[in-house]
Amino acid sequence: MTYLPRSLSALLGRPLFVLVLLACGLACASDRGDSATQPAPVSELLGSWILIDLPARPGVSPGALEHPASLTLSAEGALHGNGGINQYRGELDLAALELGVFRPGPLITTRMAGSPLAMAHEAAFLTALGEADGVRLDGEQLVLTRAGEPSARLRRED
Repeated sequence: MTYLPRSLSALLGRPLFVLVLLACGLACASDRGDSATQPAPVSELLGSWILIDLPARPGVSPGALEHPASLTLSAEGALHGNGGINQYRGELDLAALELGVFRPGPLITTRMAGSPLAMAHEAAFLTALGEADGVRLDGEQLVLTRAGEPSARLRRED
């Protein structure tokens, strides 16, 4: 048997107090569930994306890459793209993606060389891709996150 102080026990016995308590609980729950924190449907994440920013890597400019860095997510659970110089490919956990969790498997890449600057930028993009643990849509942008902070921003390929 749960012990409640006499005054709390009396309040819980009153229907109006219980309704107010329930209303407060529902209001608090709706504040936590705003659409910005809800995972995007997987169907909206699928397709081809072009890198526009690496917020976690100041000084890395996607414009320095020889080819636009890209990411394609498929309904079959594959991911692939161009890192700026090299092609890469891997698998993605679609069940996790449904929950807003970005969980790629190991990536394989081609091993072509480019300018030192372009290779450093490609390495930064592939590192951000491999370290990402979350994904969300922010307007028209796909945002990969690590520990809740943006690590890569991409726009849908035209």
